Amino acid sequence: MSRINFPKPSPVLWLTTAAILFIVAALLAYPGRVGLIQEAALTNIQKEEGLLLYSPFPPEMKKSCGRVFLPQDEILVLEDGVGLTILAPGKKDIELAGWGRYRSGSKGIFFSTSDGEEAKGRNYLVRWPAWSVREWMPGILFLAAFASSGIGAAQLQPLKPRLAAGLGAAIAGFVTLGMLLWPGCVADGFFTGGGLPLAWSFSVALLAGGGRTGAILLFPAGAVLPAWICHEYFAVLGASHPWFLVGGLLPLSDANMHFTQAFEILRQGVATTSFNGRFLYPLFLSALMHWTGENAHLVQFFSAAIVLGCLALLARTISSLGGITGTAVVIFLFWLYFRLNGAWLCMTENLGLPLGLLATGLFIVGARDKRFGICAAGLFLFSTGMATRPGAMFVLPALAVFCVVKFGGGLGNLRRLAFVATAAGFAMVTGLGTNSLASALVYKGSSPAYQNFAFSLNGLLTVSDWSKSHNGGKGDPAQVMEENKRLLRENPSLLLTGSLRTFEYLWPKGFFFRFDKDIRFVGVGSLLALAGLAALAFQRSLAEQRGWIFAALAGIFLSMPFAPPWDAGSRPYAVTMPIVFLLCGLGMAAFFDLCKIAAKACAIQSTEPEVRAHLQTNATPLLAAAVFIMLLTCTPGIFSKKPTIENAGRLTKPGGVYHVGGTDNHTLSKTEFLARLSVLGMNYPELQGAFQDTQDSFALMVDWNGPRFRVVDFSSALTNQPGKEIHSVVFDRSVLAKPTGD
Repeated sequence: MSRINFPKPSPVLWLTTAAILFIVAALLAYPGRVGLIQEAALTNIQKEEGLLLYSPFPPEMKKSCGRVFLPQDEILVLEDGVGLTILAPGKKDIELAGWGRYRSGSKGIFFSTSDGEEAKGRNYLVRWPAWSVREWMPGILFLAAFASSGIGAAQLQPLKPRLAAGLGAAIAGFVTLGMLLWPGCVADGFFTGGGLPLAWSFSVALLAGGGRTGAILLFPAGAVLPAWICHEYFAVLGASHPWFLVGGLLPLSDANMHFTQAFEILRQGVATTSFNGRFLYPLFLSALMHWTGENAHLVQFFSAAIVLGCLALLARTISSLGGITGTAVVIFLFWLYFRLNGAWLCMTENLGLPLGLLATGLFIVGARDKRFGICAAGLFLFSTGMATRPGAMFVLPALAVFCVVKFGGGLGNLRRLAFVATAAGFAMVTGLGTNSLASALVYKGSSPAYQNFAFSLNGLLTVSDWSKSHNGGKGDPAQVMEENKRLLRENPSLLLTGSLRTFEYLWPKGFFFRFDKDIRFVGVGSLLALAGLAALAFQRSLAEQRGWIFAALAGIFLSMPFAPPWDAGSRPYAVTMPIVFLLCGLGMAAFFDLCKIAAKACAIQSTEPEVRAHLQTNATPLLAAAVFIMLLTCTPGIFSKKPTIENAGRLTKPGGVYHVGGTDNHTLSKTEFLARLSVLGMNYPELQGAFQDTQDSFALMVDWNGPRFRVVDFSSALTNQPGKEIHSVVFDRSVLAKPTGD
């Protein structure tokens, strides 16, 4: 009897199976996304405080079961057949801001009308998924689809460097063509979706591993292209981040204060606003203002290009560790973080992020080549980043200890040990001291002691957050710190119990992979991070990187109680986020190594994973980028001893006009503008009425010489004249002091 030899599964079969499994899993997990829904009317609508409305769930509605790894399918509220668009983080936002915000509670729906008017006379429906299944059911199918796609991809021949560069350039070219033909659609997809950013991430990853050709194309594709997309989204389309009202203009909260400091430095040579006592980013921002001729949008364009250019350099460095897929994961996760916390924002992340990216790359190269000097430069950049955007401060001593253990030569060579310890300490202290140097250059006053740390620590000890202690202590950090000392004297265990609370956010909440309301990648990110930890612990090829990454992760975890997740989210971790995302990239690379073993086993071949091509990258481009950023940051403090702006009337500089109610490219309808103004209304409710009562079309103007933001009639804005002022947009400081001279 002859034996039947079945054909081995081909890559096409594996990939087809993966696609089928993925579609079935998606339908099971998210039927509402494809129109498989149920709906019912909200009939018992109750008016609560402010703009907040509440209605209990209809009797026939069942809430989705809880999930850990997979985000919930969305519940949607419709007003007269049109869905409300803003998913609010809490009831307070709906109560104060309104304008179509909504969220589902445990027993009902909290929402507001789309325009802030009464709900009477309108019909409201709630729409929910047609079914809800246990998470493990689609979870198994998603995992099987992932594994099947990995085995199929692993059976394909490895890409040659030129082929990788060509494929990466082709993807970037298609995105560029899309920007030329349909710029609005591409920009919107980049900031609200995941498909286009993922394609771009693979493009940059392919170019990063594409030899010399890839290196030439890496910066245009990795930095200029996404910065152009940011400009289209914010400057041309007028999209807004919650911390801004219109396309990068009218900053709120911290962004407003950083903008104020930068403008003071630019105009007067010194800052009169202390805020939080950190002046590195205002120096950096004022330098960009100066070199761009005070064009508000060029400032943000170059700021984004600097961050993303450093990301491209890091991609080049890690491509030999993570391969194409691992590098793409790092780029993709970083983009999700940057588009939330950095893109078109006057926030310290825009200096902390590039410093963290470059420092991560230097540690990779230094650990690989066993060169202490390069690691010391990385430690200096990490420290400077922490001086810019404080956060996981324990990372710095942890990395300093790594340097001493790795390069100190042990107790048998005390001279070498002392030298390395002294040099590492000097690099760390010097980096942290850059803020003191910046303060000495541009600020002559005194900054408050303790600052935000006092409020965060109080929240940790009292099972609350920073806002309770800030408001209760009337914003006085010294007063709150005294209260913290009293609490610790009376009950020292409060520090331990509060610290344990922070780790609830690691699992299952996936703290580092929650991008504001976007929780789609919590499960995947958490699993990849765990896989990365396993790979670091057991893979020989990662032995050189094991020490410094584990040291940095220990520093991050030890820092979490003092930069708690419930205060500012993941913002305080900006400088060290590249390390977290690198861990996910290593996890993805390890997964594909397993897929390669499985693919070769199916073909009855050797089960050894293929060795990745080793790019001979070095620290030179990383160090050059770091020097450029540091010199750019120091420029105003060194050269701007006199006022740099002539007091020549109330003129509006380029990039600072937005027309509300007109027909040009920088136009917002009045309804759109008032909806965005609702964010500001949470803190400045009196402004909403002033704009609501304005009948004519008007222009928002960035006024660099008078009140920083004015609203004038549009005809005067066209001629760049002072014109009729309808309303001044006044924040904490609207009129700056006159130039002081030397």
